[in-house]
Amino acid sequence: MRYLLIFAALLSSGCTLFQKPKVVVQHDSVYLAVLCPDPAKPAQITTRRIRPQVVEDKVGIFWVGLTPQDYENLAINTQETIRYIKDQHGVIAYYRKCIVQFNEKIEEKKAAE
Repeated sequence: MRYLLIFAALLSSGCTLFQKPKVVVQHDSVYLAVLCPDPAKPAQITTRRIRPQVVEDKVGIFWVGLTPQDYENLAINTQETIRYIKDQHGVIAYYRKCIVQFNEKIEEKKAAE
């Protein structure tokens, strides 16, 4: 009789008596080292003031003169600045994408709970 009561209690409890062990899965975070772009290194430019007697200027603009080498250095500096801005834009876009993905994962976890 006693065994019958124990058997009936086990049978009525169902599967709640034997719980499945919880499996914890740990994911390693993938870290990509994002290198900062090389800073722009401007080339030296020397300007020479042009005398007002040579150039007629009625508006009051200040005139400067550049040698061909200085003009080339000015073009190189402009290209370096554009390259640096584009590289920085790429880094910012990468970080923005990572933050958006991170926030989406947090929202998914909150919704799952």
